[in-house]
Amino acid sequence: MVAWDVVVVGGGAAGVAAAAGAARIGASTLLLEASPVLGGTPILAVLASLCGGFEQAEVPHRLGRGLCRHVGRRLEGLGGLGAVRSGPVWVQPFRVGHWQRVLQELCAQTGVTVRTGTSLERALEEGLRPGAWVDASGDGVTGPVLGIGWDQSRPPDLQVPAVSAIVGGVDPGALDVAGRARCLLPVARGVSDGRLPGGLAALRLHRVPDGLLLKLNLQPPPGWDPSDPPGRSALFREGLALLELGLAWLVDHVGLFAGARWVRRPLALGVRESRRLRGLFTLSESDVREARSHPDVVARGSWPVELWDTPEHQRLEPIAGRSYDIPLGALRSAERPDLFFGGRCLSASRVAQSSARVLGTCLETGQAAGTAAALQVLEGALTPQAVRSRLEWPAP
Repeated sequence: MVAWDVVVVGGGAAGVAAAAGAARIGASTLLLEASPVLGGTPILAVLASLCGGFEQAEVPHRLGRGLCRHVGRRLEGLGGLGAVRSGPVWVQPFRVGHWQRVLQELCAQTGVTVRTGTSLERALEEGLRPGAWVDASGDGVTGPVLGIGWDQSRPPDLQVPAVSAIVGGVDPGALDVAGRARCLLPVARGVSDGRLPGGLAALRLHRVPDGLLLKLNLQPPPGWDPSDPPGRSALFREGLALLELGLAWLVDHVGLFAGARWVRRPLALGVRESRRLRGLFTLSESDVREARSHPDVVARGSWPVELWDTPEHQRLEPIAGRSYDIPLGALRSAERPDLFFGGRCLSASRVAQSSARVLGTCLETGQAAGTAAALQVLEGALTPQAVRSRLEWPAP
């Protein structure tokens, strides 16, 4: 067994950013991804927009000077879009295949070793004992496995999950700029007159570079646990069946969809919230809403508070400034000095996590966590200043 300096758990935005950040400053780095593919939520749950990649202002300005900026520019350079205004925020739509390509490039360029189809439990059984861990799994899998504390909400105090897919064969010229109005009107009528299959009232449609994204928020049953694999799989199967019914209804009742076909189907449920690991610092609702600064900042977030309390109801509440600071303590375990975390399982309150969970902030916190883990192993000491000095990434 190779003695790795840093092992990163999770192969999505935060995980690849963490692994690339660690490897770039000289740490031997292994990236473990439990699923068969690299890419995280955009690949597994079909997400086609980089949210949180821009400061929130009248004119778009990319967040930070690290991997969040690099990835956004690389996606744009592959023929994608730049900043697009969506209500009160800036987002960056991308082709899902391009997302995976960019993450694979980062791993190859920095010398990260990637093992897909490998869980943390299996790696431990094989005797893996790195100098430092980074949990970028989204679900905080190190909590129960390594025996550290975490917080987790349950229904009804839990953001609802979703299933998403992309369809093609829809004439983009028939859509409005947002890709919604002329599509949602027939859907709304179908709900009101009872023709639309039950459970589809929360169906949303958005134009993306690969076609049209169909997103369906789901109401989990009482006591549902997002970190329980069987319960998660059961809800995913239910949601996928409803999504297929929804497309069939659109094909039959909306002329615009007469030639619609599947372009990309999900492989997993889109989970917005599960375990939040306990760090030396807990990012609070006030930190986010008030756009607070911190002297030990190592990452930044800019996305509004975004809470999906029910399938039909979204709360999107902009922050008071252009961005907020995320301190190093929110990315480091309060119980194990060799454990760091980034992405949606960072140490945060439920409301703060609803902002920090998006792709742009996952890239920011992932890179910071991986860099911190590598510095801890290679130099035996760690300061926020040292982490900040290693975060700038060359623009593509």
